[in-house]
Amino acid sequence: MARKLPVLLALLTAGAFAPSAVAQTQPSTVSIVGLEGGGPAVVDEGATLHRLILKRTGDLTAKLEVVLETIGDPADVNVAPLHLFFEPGQDEVKAGLGLREDNEVEGVEQVTYRLSQPSVGEVTGEPLVVTVHDDDAEFAVSEITVSENAGAVVLPLRRLDAIAPTSVRVGTARGISSVGSTPALALPVEPLELAAGDQAPSISVPLIDDNVHQDTRQIPLEVWEPHSRSSFGAPNPGQRVTVTILDDDPAVPPVVAPTRPSGTPNRPPRVTLSAPSTLRLRRPPTVDLRCDEACVGTAELQLDPAIARRLHVQRIAARARVVQAAGENRTLSFKVDRRTASRLRGRSRVLARVVVVVRDNEGLSRTVRRRVWLSR
Repeated sequence: MARKLPVLLALLTAGAFAPSAVAQTQPSTVSIVGLEGGGPAVVDEGATLHRLILKRTGDLTAKLEVVLETIGDPADVNVAPLHLFFEPGQDEVKAGLGLREDNEVEGVEQVTYRLSQPSVGEVTGEPLVVTVHDDDAEFAVSEITVSENAGAVVLPLRRLDAIAPTSVRVGTARGISSVGSTPALALPVEPLELAAGDQAPSISVPLIDDNVHQDTRQIPLEVWEPHSRSSFGAPNPGQRVTVTILDDDPAVPPVVAPTRPSGTPNRPPRVTLSAPSTLRLRRPPTVDLRCDEACVGTAELQLDPAIARRLHVQRIAARARVVQAAGENRTLSFKVDRRTASRLRGRSRVLARVVVVVRDNEGLSRTVRRRVWLSR
């Protein structure tokens, strides 16, 4: 019996440690567990990058290489296969994947990621399906015609995937200059927010009614996302719209009769500009003008360039046309658009100047200037 005891102890010891030995020889497995941060497998096209989490279990002693690829060819995803590596002892890898910001209005897309060709062990789990939401918008029309005195022009937009909110900018089209001598649109400076769920949003852009006769103007506009506009390549057709602005101001009548007595030497007209030191913005500011002979021209209310840049407004706050008979005293009224007036009233007072340029029937011109303060 004494001789059998060591044999029994050896058998019991082998049985006690058998499960541990089996556990150590479990094969290596690798799988996709989801997106970084957890939660639903949903990303926005504008995110430009998302990360997949890969997990490895079982035997971690050997280095493991596995290929991450996509099923199909989704437009918003870079589809080149990636070779990913687990170092010995490493049980997690993050794979950064790029998204294509294409500026094209699209519906919801889905991309399927799967693993293949592991160098050791096997792939487990199901492929991961990621939903990509589009964040692009485009104009619903290519042309819009509006009168200068309409107050604003409404630009209709179109979105196919409006599940999530997005933002856009609107500005003059790249490489194209506006036709016309004065600013006609008070284009927004900041990005404009488009609400979730609205597939047909619109943007209202104020018109600047300048009281100056001009020909019909055509202004090409472009819509883009704040982070995606590039100076290279042509925009998509839906990103542009042409706004035609019909002028509502009468043409300046010609001066037909000379007023200078015969024998008087040629000289520019004498102009007297009377303006208070402070112009209030609660109502359209006014100045008084007198010419010693018949004259025509324009009067401008000009802001200091640095102040205009700081307030994000046009330097020329308002214009008025001048048509006067010889010796006539006339009051000129400056119509400041609402956006500019609101920003100016946000300051206690702003330095500006009134600039009047007139000419007589012989083409001789005179320019007069007067500094003023603009105040609430």
